[in-house]
Formats: sequence, structure tokens, C-alpha cells
Amino acid sequence: SGGEWSDGEGYTSAGSSSNRAARIRIEVCRVLAAYDPQFQGDLRLVAGSKVQVLERYGDGWARGVDLSTGEEGVFPEAYVGRRKRQA
Repeated sequence: SGGEWSDGEGYTSAGSSSNRAARIRIEVCRVLAAYDPQFQGDLRLVAGSKVQVLERYGDGWARGVDLSTGEEGVFPEAYVGRRKRQA
């Protein structure tokens, strides 16, 4: 039988016992300060909104999706908090 599970650390999985379960981290952060895009591909950030972080590059930048607009792009990590939640 299958189903979803979560380990309480931000990882969740769905699938049957016959499939190897994949661990997926879903990270949602609140925007701390507004950011206006400087380059093509940058994501506009609005203070107080929420962004799902898709990837952190390790150089102070990340790629994510604004949950209120659905827009995707890169942004400076310093503009968002580090809150995490499960799907």
C-alpha cells in the first residue's frame, strides 16, 4: 500500500511500498524586504509575501517562485527569511 509521509524536518514523500520513496525538501520563506529586479531573470520580491525556494546556489543567490504571483526567478537570499515548511 502507498501513501504520503513526512519526517517533520521538511521532507515529504508519496508513493507505494513497491517504489523507492524520494525525499523532497519544500522550503517556503517570507520576504523580509522588497527587491526590484536588476537583471533579466530576477524575481521581484514584495516584503511580507512568500517565496518557495527551488534552489540555493551557494553564492548568496537563490531561485524561487513567488507564491502569490506564480512568477519564477533568481533573487538575493538576504531578502528572505529561512523558514521552512512541509508540503
